[in-house]
Amino acid sequence: KTLLEKTKDPNAEEAWEDFVSYYHEFMIMVLRKSTIPEKDQDDLVQQILLRLWKAMPDFEFDRNKGRFRTWLSFIIRNVIIDYVRKKKNDKISFVDMSVLPEKEQDFSEIDKKIEMEWQAHIGKLAMETIEKTFSDRAVKAFKMSLNGSPIEEIREFLQVKENSAYRMVKRVKNSFFKEIDTLRSNLEL
Repeated sequence: KTLLEKTKDPNAEEAWEDFVSYYHEFMIMVLRKSTIPEKDQDDLVQQILLRLWKAMPDFEFDRNKGRFRTWLSFIIRNVIIDYVRKKKNDKISFVDMSVLPEKEQDFSEIDKKIEMEWQAHIGKLAMETIEKTFSDRAVKAFKMSLNGSPIEEIREFLQVKENSAYRMVKRVKNSFFKEIDTLRSNLEL
């Protein structure tokens, strides 16, 4: 079973702890990008998690009916909108009201923010795993290649022949993308 499948059981404490460890930072990043004040972010994460916990047993893991991340985005978006509406009604002006769509049906900007943050989050999780697997030099060489450094610069940094530099970067790159695939299969469904 994937982590998501395990969380269908609301009593699966270990699965929920793992779920929170993977998704907490992502939720915080989305809230931060949505200009939610830091002092309110943890409360909103708790609201999101509570909604997920209550609804997860009924969620059907069937790609034809929709992806988990789409559903998660819907929940996050609704919590943000509820929060902003409440602050707007309370006449508190420190929240950026631009996070609310102009039309009720137009949620594309919030959805774009959520998608961008998810991609960044998955990449960060994969990089954390890669950093534990490969030497600091190999990871640095891979990061240099991501930043557009030419192979000659990478070769000099590694102090190896050009073909060795290519192989090292390729090994790390392959492992990085394999880790992304693993995370997606475990966390996205």
